[in-house]
Amino acid sequence: MKVVVFGFVAACAAGMLWLFLQPVCQGGHIVANAAECAQHFSAGFCNNAFSRTTSIAARSGPTYNSDNECRDSWPVCDRREPQGYGPRPSHWCLVEASGGTAARIEPQFNNRRQ
Repeated sequence: MKVVVFGFVAACAAGMLWLFLQPVCQGGHIVANAAECAQHFSAGFCNNAFSRTTSIAARSGPTYNSDNECRDSWPVCDRREPQGYGPRPSHWCLVEASGGTAARIEPQFNNRRQ
């Protein structure tokens, strides 16, 4: 019985370790701005991707009723119409598709105070 319990705990620990070690941005790069994006991708791809970040950020992340409530947890918050306030992404996960278009654009939030 001890072997079964130990095996189960070891399997759960191994699964959690495997999940923890997975890259945040599989198949792409995490960038802060268009200049950093140009180091990994073409200028056209970066211009196209960063032209869409404002609308994506408005739909992503947690939403708070007031700016003060948002700033209790996040260093920089933006107004979101019509739902309230939300954190500003500090970085973006960009993955390029085979045709040069953006396969994935995901905001990365950093709640550390600078």
